[in-house]
Amino acid sequence: MKIQKDINTAQIETINIFAEAVNLNKSAVEQKQKELDLMEEADRTTDESKKNKLVKEAEKLRKSSQKNEAASKSKVHGSTAKDIGCESSYGSWNR
Repeated sequence: MKIQKDINTAQIETINIFAEAVNLNKSAVEQKQKELDLMEEADRTTDESKKNKLVKEAEKLRKSSQKNEAASKSKVHGSTAKDIGCESSYGSWNR
């Protein structure tokens, strides 16, 4: 009974971590698209002041996108079955 409860708790935690990772990755993709849009707009702009502002904003989005992507990967790769103590009769789930 306790083992089943531990397994259920681990499954819920894993699902929550995965959902967080998916949301972070989604944000990273959206930020990357906005970055690309801003860079394209900057390329079309002849006003140097506006161009500089667009490039700076795009750089901020790039950094934020990279941070979210790294956090997403960290969540996915940082939580494994072995970390939560789940092993089968065939050995660790984390192979």
